[in-house]
Amino acid sequence: MGGASTSGRQSMWLKAHHSVLPSQPETLFINHVVLERMSSYPGDLATYGTSAQARWPLGQLQPSLLDTQPYQPDANEQRQLEFLRRWAG
Repeated sequence: MGGASTSGRQSMWLKAHHSVLPSQPETLFINHVVLERMSSYPGDLATYGTSAQARWPLGQLQPSLLDTQPYQPDANEQRQLEFLRRWAG
């Protein structure tokens, strides 16, 4: 019998543009996490879960260490953008 895991340990990379982060050193946290398991086939409903932990510390942000160069999409992202532009007309 299959079932959803109610606990475990996973890792993920977080990315944020420097313009939305504080300009002074500050401890950052993640709050209000809701996870969605998307449907895997038509008719399968998405399911949601919330974490029992209210927030996670990310550590001290040092703005002076951030890369402030303009974003440059990679080749794959450029292909995706071109597809969307063509599709939009």
